[in-house]
Amino acid sequence: MFKNYFVKSKIYFLIAVGIIALGSVGLIGNSGINGCVVQVEEIGKVRLPSVEGLMVLNEAQTAIRMRTIEVAIWENNYNAQDNFADSLKRKEHAWERAEKGWKQYESLPQTTEEAKLWNQFVGEWKTWKGLDAEMTQTMLALSKNSSESEQKRLFSKFYSQYEAQRASYNASEITLGKIIDLNVEIGVDSVKQSDVLTHSARISMIVFVVLIAGLLVFLGLFVLRSVTRPLELLQGSLLSVERTGDFSMKVDYQSADEVGQTAAAFNSMMASLQDALSNTNQVMGAVARGDFSRRVSVEARGDLAQLKSSVNGSVDKLELTMTALTDVMKALREGNFDKRVDAKVDGEFKLAVDQAMQAMQAMLGDVGGVMNGVSQGDLTGRVRAEGR
Repeated sequence: MFKNYFVKSKIYFLIAVGIIALGSVGLIGNSGINGCVVQVEEIGKVRLPSVEGLMVLNEAQTAIRMRTIEVAIWENNYNAQDNFADSLKRKEHAWERAEKGWKQYESLPQTTEEAKLWNQFVGEWKTWKGLDAEMTQTMLALSKNSSESEQKRLFSKFYSQYEAQRASYNASEITLGKIIDLNVEIGVDSVKQSDVLTHSARISMIVFVVLIAGLLVFLGLFVLRSVTRPLELLQGSLLSVERTGDFSMKVDYQSADEVGQTAAAFNSMMASLQDALSNTNQVMGAVARGDFSRRVSVEARGDLAQLKSSVNGSVDKLELTMTALTDVMKALREGNFDKRVDAKVDGEFKLAVDQAMQAMQAMLGDVGGVMNGVSQGDLTGRVRAEGR
């Protein structure tokens, strides 16, 4: 069925396959790129900012604890109100950093497991934050106190509060560490997944390109063969006709494409030539046998029609000439020398025959006149006609 397509259609089909193949390779590559983009966005837009926000939160929590613990350095310094106030100020800045990290992380997407850990951390953080607020009040009192006994009492309260908040601090710190580790793990998994997608897309593209290249080569050779094979058959037939003069040669190829139509036209032309030459040979053979009734009767166009007309015209004239010559011979046999070649016959043949008949008539007329005089006793008559 494919061989019946026009050569142009075959070439268009080959181009279409190539375009589809390129598009398919592009789709495979785009799919791999999209997968990588998703993983990169997961890392760049979610995991890195999440880890960054969590690390800020973790650092701020540690800084808050350190600013709280450092007041113990001045436990026995009863004039350290400014130091206590400075620790409070730096602790306030640490809480501001913690709030910033909190907001950065909380606005980002979370996995189910991550959300569960975050909810646990929020509870632990609120508990620790409430206890730390009590310690902050104690530190504020220390910054305003000037009594030695009161400072001792406040430090006793401070240590009690510190022990009370230690469990919640440790719990929140551990949970926060788990959330950070989970985000790092998800980021690592995203990198691995991106590598897998990239490798898979690369392998798929290579395999697909190889397959498509093979298909295009096969189709290209098939199209080339479908065009060159009938042309080779046609060339072989033409060369054979040239060598042998055998117009019965045919191209054994049938299809609806341009080459098939060319082969059909060639076969039709050869059939027309063979019919015309065969019919002409039959007519000329009949003429050679003295049969002037045959004519070239095959359908012909162009130069073959002109050949047909010329052959038939020549046979017509030859038949007319031979008929006229036969009539003259019959007249001679009957002693009629007045007979002339039919006026339809032209050329030197008519002129030569008519001159011969005229010369014979003149000669025989003179001979007859002399002999008639002799029979009457007149011996003076002579033959005056020219003779050769």
